[in-house]
Amino acid sequence: MTLTKFKTRAWRFDCIRISLSMTLLILASAIVSCANAGDASIRKYFDGLRTRRLFSLAEGYCLRKLALNDLPDDLRDAYTLELSKTYAAHAKFVAPGERDELWTRATQVVEQHLKGNAVGPRSLLFEVQLALTSASQGEFLRWQTDLYPYDNKLAEQARTILGTALPKLIKLEERLTEAAANTRTARAGSRGLSPFELRSLLNNVTFRIGIAALDRAALYPSTSADRAEALLQAESHFSRLAGGAQQEELTWNSQVHLAKTSRLRGDWKRAARMLAKIEENKPPDDIGEQVVGEKARLLLATGLPAEAATLLLDYKRLDAPVSGELRFLNAKALLALRAIALEKKQESLADELLEKIEAHVKRAELEVGGFWAYRARMLLDESEEARKYGKELADSIRQAKSLFAAGRHDEAAAAYGLAAARALQDGKDDLAVELGFTRASILLKQKKYDQAGADFHDLVERFPSSARAADSHLLWAYCLGTIYSQNRTKARREAYTEALQQHRIQFAGQPTAEEATWMLAQLEEGRLQVTKALALYETITSSKSRGPQAQAAVARCHERILSRLVELKQPTTDWRRQAVDRLSVFVAKFPPGRMPLTVFQSEVAVRLARILLNRNSPDYNAADVLLGRVFSSRAALDVSAKQTSPPHENAVWILRVATQLRVVSLAGQKRVNEAHVFVRELSGNEPEEILSVLDGLLQVAENIDDDARQALGELQLKAADALNQQRAELTKQQRRRLDECRAQALVATRQTRTAAKLYETLLAATPNDRQILTTVADLMTQLGTLEYVQQAKTHWRQLETVETPGSTPWLNARYHVAYCCLKLKQYKECRKLLGVTKLLYPSLGGKTLRSKFLTLESDVRKATKR
Repeated sequence: MTLTKFKTRAWRFDCIRISLSMTLLILASAIVSCANAGDASIRKYFDGLRTRRLFSLAEGYCLRKLALNDLPDDLRDAYTLELSKTYAAHAKFVAPGERDELWTRATQVVEQHLKGNAVGPRSLLFEVQLALTSASQGEFLRWQTDLYPYDNKLAEQARTILGTALPKLIKLEERLTEAAANTRTARAGSRGLSPFELRSLLNNVTFRIGIAALDRAALYPSTSADRAEALLQAESHFSRLAGGAQQEELTWNSQVHLAKTSRLRGDWKRAARMLAKIEENKPPDDIGEQVVGEKARLLLATGLPAEAATLLLDYKRLDAPVSGELRFLNAKALLALRAIALEKKQESLADELLEKIEAHVKRAELEVGGFWAYRARMLLDESEEARKYGKELADSIRQAKSLFAAGRHDEAAAAYGLAAARALQDGKDDLAVELGFTRASILLKQKKYDQAGADFHDLVERFPSSARAADSHLLWAYCLGTIYSQNRTKARREAYTEALQQHRIQFAGQPTAEEATWMLAQLEEGRLQVTKALALYETITSSKSRGPQAQAAVARCHERILSRLVELKQPTTDWRRQAVDRLSVFVAKFPPGRMPLTVFQSEVAVRLARILLNRNSPDYNAADVLLGRVFSSRAALDVSAKQTSPPHENAVWILRVATQLRVVSLAGQKRVNEAHVFVRELSGNEPEEILSVLDGLLQVAENIDDDARQALGELQLKAADALNQQRAELTKQQRRRLDECRAQALVATRQTRTAAKLYETLLAATPNDRQILTTVADLMTQLGTLEYVQQAKTHWRQLETVETPGSTPWLNARYHVAYCCLKLKQYKECRKLLGVTKLLYPSLGGKTLRSKFLTLESDVRKATKR
């Protein structure tokens, strides 16, 4: 069984009710006995809900009732107790974190009630419930120790809780004994406990002391003085109840548990006599089943597994329902018989018994499930591991598994390390590799990347031909990559890169080589080495696993390369043609017709559409076809957008950009009316969704003609003005984004002065926003009046101060400052700025910007000669 499966199954059965043996839940309803029939019906109703595990329903009902101000006191008592019991029962079926919270609630609801009724005549009921909640928690933890026998902390926690609960129960027993003796405490008409209720409560507390003492005894070694003391305490309390009225369930249960106590004390003859006497008195079916279970345990304890198996088989032949515990005991008896057969070299009999055991365990899992079926499976697995690996090594493996399943990862990692060393010492190399791999995986899960990486690398070095070598090597590389991401030094990057390159060579042809290529491509892309990343992604585009993602990555890299070329003002024709050709190959293999595209296919389509729209001669029709395929896949994209794992962010991005591009393509095709309808439909969405589309709508396509840009601006302005009517409902950030969208649209529709005023308002709110500052300065330069040019000069000067001297943005700002000086006829300052800039930075920012500087220099010379 794999480590993950082991933990999953362990947690699953850890949360399941422990059937008949968990007597607390069976008897809890009798603890809080109420005098009137109404309270009895409430108790019965909630017992039914808890039995069917309808905890949320029970809790909600109690909370609603307790919220009523006019609820009578007796009903408030009843609902408070039922709520506490429900929380305590619910805790046994949830994950550990939530479990602790439910135990706390079970206690707090009673404590809060007692604060307002500290001297009430029925306060004993609540004090008993508090003590029983604690005992119930200890009992549950004790049962968990059977699932995690090597978890010493769990056992210590159970001992501590039971050690605290027992003295409280004993004190309550004394108080109840005194109260029961003084019958005057139950006057007619009083809300105090009646003599019957007191006796019933006393008997149940006495029984629970015996159960808690048995649980405490089970947590100590068989030779421990603490165990002997706890068993004597249990025997004392069960003895007080075993002679009660024979028809009462509490009497039967006490007799069975008294026999169990004698067995655990080693008094097997007395235990056998007690069980025989119980059978003579014809007990109810549920008690009879407990007796059979105890007799089977007694036979196993006395070394008579054949008799135990016969007993259980005869019981099954009576057509009685067989509980999970009896099935577990049957498996235990058969395993003991098989051990004897193996010892006597009776291989044929041992094999026959193994087949029976396996079939029996499978039936238990199928028909019963739960704790006991899991225990039976554990028993079989332990037996096989001991036979296969030897007892010492098998114990080491079981300890490691148990600690991991209990969430004790540090100790589990250490235990797996010891088990791996022991397996290696025994010459079991393959097992040593598996155990070492598991240890390293635990360290990786704990984010101990240095230790995990060292362990994975050690496995590859020591066992280069093992089945785990490729996985170990890749995970070592992954650890190096994670370490690099935490502190991006050159040495760490080089180590990570070298590990990936080595993996691609050493394990070429294995699935992990493709994953290493993917990781290396992501590394290069993250370092802005996009051309290298593109070449790596191209090698895996036809793969079944990473292929679709790689195709999307290829499209992304092509776009990034084109964007960079545009930024550097370098030719894009060849790269754009190459991108269209390559991505068209991917598109040609998309599902035919109107079949929906995957998220990655949709991403390829969107990126190709954007490349087509950004050509010098945009191909609106081809882009529109691609976008139509994306929108026909919207349902699948919406599902992906709601997922919690990748590629959910891609899906959101795809839908936003596809919407922007669709508006652009419609406007470019002069299908303005359709574009208006598209935008109008968009206006019915949430403000955040509208803004996500309007943001950068005019920047999404670089090369559309002026008419299309103006039409696009008008569409954006209408949508922005419609959203502006909801301005009061928008957040501060949303209002700013809306104003930026409106300002962009005003520029596109040639409303330059209005746009400049709006941008000035935006700039006043964020004076250091470089993008806004550049836009305002550029707009005012374009407006051309002396007043606006003077303001533009001020803004370009401000941009100079925030950019790095000599950088392209700084030189661009310097050029515009000098340009404004020319327009303002400040010729001397203009010549000075040009001369100093040319002296310090002779390249003047490259071919395009240098040409502008030289033209400006010529213009200022001409202006001064006039």
